[in-house]
Amino acid sequence: MSIEVQDVMGRAAVAVPADASFAGVVAAMERFTVGAVTVTDAGLRATGVVSEDDLLLKEIGQVRQGVVGEVVPSAGDLVVVVPSLM
Repeated sequence: MSIEVQDVMGRAAVAVPADASFAGVVAAMERFTVGAVTVTDAGLRATGVVSEDDLLLKEIGQVRQGVVGEVVPSAGDLVVVVPSLM
């Protein structure tokens, strides 16, 4: 039996602007019970993803205060996954 993305994906897609604060991202994750959020630019296009791990690693490693843009991978690292339509 093959497992597809649609079998394990969450149903809520939560997005935050690239200039969102760490606290704002954490609040969004808690409110919607998700472990990651999509980061969008001013045109609401996805530019990256920030996960709980990203925030924790930055917090303990280098950044004490900041904005999401310091954490989010470049758009070149963004992968879009669409569940099977079959």
